[in-house]
Amino acid sequence: MTTVLDMAAYYHILQIIRKRPLDINIETTNICPMKCAFCCNRVYQRPLTVMDLALFEDIVRQYYQLGGGALGLSSMQSDLFSDPMLLKRIKILKKYKGKLWIYTTTPLISCKRFSDKELLYILRIFDCLQISIEGHDPESYRVMGGVDGFAILKEQLERINKIIKGNSLRIRVDLCFRTYQKKELLESEFFKEISSIFHVYNIKDTFFTWFGTVRNKDLPQGAKAIVRKNVGKKENCSIPNTSLAVMANGEVVGCGCIDWLGKYTVGDCKENTLQEIWRSHRAVRFRKAFQIGRLPSICRECDAYVSMQSMKSKKLLRYQPTDGLYYLVRRDGVDNHNKGGQRK
Repeated sequence: MTTVLDMAAYYHILQIIRKRPLDINIETTNICPMKCAFCCNRVYQRPLTVMDLALFEDIVRQYYQLGGGALGLSSMQSDLFSDPMLLKRIKILKKYKGKLWIYTTTPLISCKRFSDKELLYILRIFDCLQISIEGHDPESYRVMGGVDGFAILKEQLERINKIIKGNSLRIRVDLCFRTYQKKELLESEFFKEISSIFHVYNIKDTFFTWFGTVRNKDLPQGAKAIVRKNVGKKENCSIPNTSLAVMANGEVVGCGCIDWLGKYTVGDCKENTLQEIWRSHRAVRFRKAFQIGRLPSICRECDAYVSMQSMKSKKLLRYQPTDGLYYLVRRDGVDNHNKGGQRK
């Protein structure tokens, strides 16, 4: 049942996004060490790109001047720890940290290239680390992730926990499991051990199709591709209406959740400011695609669709972008960090 407070929160969010996004994602590099069965990264080969440091700082500075807020690093289909300029980017972020809530999603295995001292330097800048885990043992990890990285993953999870606890870092750590053997995963010693240390955010054995690229025949038995029929929906999707996503080449896409091929670009940070792009006719038209009945092809069967009605939550009544990711606040409240690597 929608309450008066829920509606007040909804209109509060609408007021914010008329002027600016709730969060931005900056793909600092499009490099990823994985070849996941459920991702079309293994199908499409994008030219390897690393964002120029000057462009990166300009985007961060602009976002800071807009008021700051949640800032994702390489949260599209890429991995922050594979970025050869990561340490230099952390140095830049430290200058603007006062207004930034910084997060990333990572398979974690590439952080093995950093020393403990370097990893501590990196982790200090983060508010949230979402770790994608593709399986519960070497075989399931290879099947889902496409690489033999399970032993490295376990080693890095242990190292992350040790560094967080040893330095009393206040960082939220969420585990996001991707599996085709859900029962075996839940019963595994690995899951029992790691879920006693870090918070399990979700366990998925269903996946969206990446605009028709990934189908059930591409997935291992036990996993499923979900095709949604979004044509005819009238309520706009909350993802493009709340988030702005910049690709490693500086181009901005309408949906940072799935459009990393740049099928629907709405601007270019090398030519326009973040605010100009957010308010541009092209961006507004993309955000209102459901409302006006002209769906981009990538939206027609996308299982990531979340109606703007989801913003009707009293937990968002006093929400500001600097509180962190709106969907975590909507789910858990404002202050939801993991302390010292331990579950709350």
